[in-house]
Amino acid sequence: GSWFEHFESYWKQRHDPNVYMLRYEDLRRDRRAAIEGLAKFLGGNATEFVDNAFHASEFEQMKITENRRPLRRLAMKLGTLQHSRLRMGQTGEGKNSFSPEFMAALEKKYTEILEPLGVPREYVF
Repeated sequence: GSWFEHFESYWKQRHDPNVYMLRYEDLRRDRRAAIEGLAKFLGGNATEFVDNAFHASEFEQMKITENRRPLRRLAMKLGTLQHSRLRMGQTGEGKNSFSPEFMAALEKKYTEILEPLGVPREYVF
């Protein structure tokens, strides 16, 4: 199915006790609080988990980690991978590359599928 149908399926389960929703935007807004919430949900050693996850989720650290992967380095060398999965480390940049027609189609799908469920518009746009 489409991304909207996928999102709809897990949005309906967001209050289940074994489901934790964490968005990239939440991490960007307050990374430590987002990681602490995840640690609390997982019930692990919060201090150690939070410190490790906080460091590992720094954008520059993620780029370093990505570049250490041997298969990724090989794919770059062979030319089968042209660029990083990590773009700019910012939210909302993707929509700047979409055409007005594509944005209108996204808006239509949001209105049909997600808006009736109470999904905040900011979760999509």
